[in-house]
Amino acid sequence: MMKKNPILYSKYLSKHRVSFDKKDTVTEHLSRDNMDPLCIKKVLLTHANAECCGALPLLPKYELMSTAQLLCVLKFDNDSDHILKSTLPPDNIPIKAFNVFKGTSVLKKYFKFVYDVLGDGSILAVDISGAANSMTGYFITEKNIFFGADAMTDERFFDDNIKPTDKLLLMQYDSEDYMNVRNILKKIHTENPDIKFVFSHSKEF
Repeated sequence: MMKKNPILYSKYLSKHRVSFDKKDTVTEHLSRDNMDPLCIKKVLLTHANAECCGALPLLPKYELMSTAQLLCVLKFDNDSDHILKSTLPPDNIPIKAFNVFKGTSVLKKYFKFVYDVLGDGSILAVDISGAANSMTGYFITEKNIFFGADAMTDERFFDDNIKPTDKLLLMQYDSEDYMNVRNILKKIHTENPDIKFVFSHSKEF
């Protein structure tokens, strides 16, 4: 966003207490990890926050994938103050929505819709909206890892002694959906201890 629209970036900083070093870009991180950005063929979106997907215009070529709900948010949200618009990739980047997963999965016990990301059942996606609009969680079936994005701050929410504060609930896009997802994830964790949960702000992520 800094490179594409510095004015909007300044506006974003005035509303959010975050900042980014000019060298702290996704391409810089990839270079430090000896990874060529051209090797990235697919990008999976979790949710539409500028600080989470603002690097998309910096990647050279890829296919953008997500749930149809999230892609609709990106395409049809006409809020003139929606800074995310400046972070979206150019029009020549192909966009694809996930198909519904037709196989068997433990996730079907907890979610009405389960999506097949790559078409082979290796990565499944579910709607975990609440903290953000149309947030998507990803389940890596072979590794039994559930990536919950920003649905929760980190794994501490599994502790029954930690309750969400009123301030925390006010920060969510939809506090009712947030609590519903919170309860679902806790139930999955309790009933399926072999599934490992990881969130964007987890210490090990």
